[in-house]
Amino acid sequence: MTRTAKGSLPRQAIAIALCVLLSPFPHALAQAQRAGEVGALVPSATRNAANVKVKDSLAWNDMLRTMASGRLRAHLVDGSLLSMGSNSELRVVQHDGASQLTQLDLNYGRLRSRVVQLTKPGAKFEVKTPHAVIGVIGTDFYVFVDADRTLVIVYTGKVNITPLRKDPNQPDSQATPVPPGTDVGGGQMAEVRAGHVEGPSPTPLSVQQDSIESTMVVEKERGVGMSNRSKVAIIAAIALAIAVGIAVGTTGGEECPTSTSTSSSSSCSSPFRSSTSTGP
Repeated sequence: MTRTAKGSLPRQAIAIALCVLLSPFPHALAQAQRAGEVGALVPSATRNAANVKVKDSLAWNDMLRTMASGRLRAHLVDGSLLSMGSNSELRVVQHDGASQLTQLDLNYGRLRSRVVQLTKPGAKFEVKTPHAVIGVIGTDFYVFVDADRTLVIVYTGKVNITPLRKDPNQPDSQATPVPPGTDVGGGQMAEVRAGHVEGPSPTPLSVQQDSIESTMVVEKERGVGMSNRSKVAIIAAIALAIAVGIAVGTTGGEECPTSTSTSSSSSCSSPFRSSTSTGP
């Protein structure tokens, strides 16, 4: 009798372990993994359909949404910053600060990402839109998404854009990446439409400035207003964007880059000026 009881212990432990592994509990833990926190906010915005406030924690699979008057800045665990413009929806699918694995889904709207340098083996930071996957190493870039296209503006560093394309023979199929990707460097912009990348081309200075302003969110410290450090960071960001544009030889900053697309002129300015400006 005693021998049977002792022999059953390992089997009981195995059974318990299998129950835990097969239950939804590990998935719930993964969903609850901390990704960062809300650093600044212009109402109104939500997290998982509920009102969000500054200092709220962000977890894997959180859905962030800003309304027509809203903006939001998120501080990720690894030190990267995400700044959402108005009328935007972003899912933080994954952000593992230790292994530097990040996946974000920008369904629509505006997002500026200031990504720390990726140094871990196998590290990855990706922003996925309905039209493309944008991969980075460590950079500062902006993404705008609407129903027909994804526009990418790189301030510093470099990103790689891989378009997504559906199988024309299977209209209901999922869009899949179409390699090879296109590299876009600092001071350049590119657009993805219908599974194809247009560009890169130099970014007009006015477009750089408008994209920065469209995602700018003032951070307050201890409720006393914007700190000197924040002011310096904002001024430096705008100055850097201008300097990068000059460095790549942009001339006639008010003009749009030449493109074979008949809609290229509208893509230069309309993503920014059409939105309600609520920033500082």
